[in-house]
Amino acid sequence: MTSGKLPTEADGLQLNFCKTLACNNFGLSEAHRYVVQHANPKRPAMVCRECGAFPPLLNNREVLNELHRLRHLHCEGLPACRNAECENFGQSVHTHKQLYHAFGYSGDRQRYRCKACQSTFVDKWSGANKKLAFQENLLGLLFMSYSVREICRKLEINPKTFYDHLDHIASRCRRKLAMFDARWVNHAKEYQLASHYTQLQPKSSNGVLWFVTGEANSGYILCQHVNYSAQEEPQGSLDHDPYHTPARFVSRDYASETSVTVPPLSGVLRERIDQKYQAILARGNVEDRWVTWPLFTILLKER
Repeated sequence: MTSGKLPTEADGLQLNFCKTLACNNFGLSEAHRYVVQHANPKRPAMVCRECGAFPPLLNNREVLNELHRLRHLHCEGLPACRNAECENFGQSVHTHKQLYHAFGYSGDRQRYRCKACQSTFVDKWSGANKKLAFQENLLGLLFMSYSVREICRKLEINPKTFYDHLDHIASRCRRKLAMFDARWVNHAKEYQLASHYTQLQPKSSNGVLWFVTGEANSGYILCQHVNYSAQEEPQGSLDHDPYHTPARFVSRDYASETSVTVPPLSGVLRERIDQKYQAILARGNVEDRWVTWPLFTILLKER
């Protein structure tokens, strides 16, 4: 291993540093504090000279890109600035009222204007729900464990209409939840938050994780999301390269370290070292938490 450059910072953000709280290098991103290697993707690319920890190298720009995706996901269906270039993008009216002006009505729906970019948008769920009775029946049948086919037959609708109504219900629930979140956040000056993640489909080994952050004492869930996007396609090389874009995506040919059988240790010292590192990196708790930590920090600061 030799000393090398860390991935370039993005908009002042540099997330490549030692994550060991007791280490003197914690939070410090000067390259001379670390040993960086690029030759073998099966071995740690970054090692702290102080404590020996090896946090994964992160592409700072791609972390911001993922943050942008999550902002869009969290504000989907909520009244918020839709200008991707605006500093208020994705900031909901319900949780950031100071960023917007009420700007009249569109029919019976409230219109708003962004103070930063002057763009306007409509809270499409602020009007009356004319389909309330129908949707209550649909939800009732779902709660009674009827299948989609049976519900469509009973309500005389097709599957597309069923899922359209389900999306409508989810959007209205998300709007209500955002209003509760806004009131909850203002209820106290500080909270004790705890985060956890688990596999969305435990037996699939597909890498899709479900992240949840809640208040440690009351159990109130403030933020949750998954690291999966149905609208994007995986790109880039098979091995993660934090120095080039794209670096957010998992290749279709990727095989999790935990699913790869580690061969018996051979007699060659270099091979033995590489195999040992491969076995260590196959542990589920080695680097996943440090990949998600920056996003949790930024998202929670916005609330």
